[in-house]
Amino acid sequence: MTGIPVAVVGVTSLQKSRREEFAARRGIRAFDSLADLLTEVDVVDNCTPGYAHEPVSIAAFEAGKHVIVEKPFTGYYGPPGDAAFAGNRFPKETMLAEALSSSRRVIAAALKSRRKLCYAENWIYAPLSKRKPRSCRKAKARSSGL
Repeated sequence: MTGIPVAVVGVTSLQKSRREEFAARRGIRAFDSLADLLTEVDVVDNCTPGYAHEPVSIAAFEAGKHVIVEKPFTGYYGPPGDAAFAGNRFPKETMLAEALSSSRRVIAAALKSRRKLCYAENWIYAPLSKRKPRSCRKAKARSSGL
């Protein structure tokens, strides 16, 4: 971010050893819970697995925080507690409807909180040969090669 002082305050994770090791390597705080972290930050970069994006984002909005949601924004990962869920054998129409409902709940929480909702699409690992033509097509530009 240009012109705005930004500091990474800390991290939380359900696994104590992972959050403490991650925090120690970066010289930041390891928070025991999301609730603890939310008392110390202005913005949450939601880097959790996709199935946790909705509850974490909504909790952050309810705490009055701005939220950056990493890719994927949300989705449908099966009924809660169903470890046998197989998305490749589940009706896609239902999955789409559930994912859209999840998106609407996150957006509604953002609107209610009057905080910013941002989406982060990571193109870093996409090969340049795929990124450039896509970007050019979107900009209706021509590519002179790589």
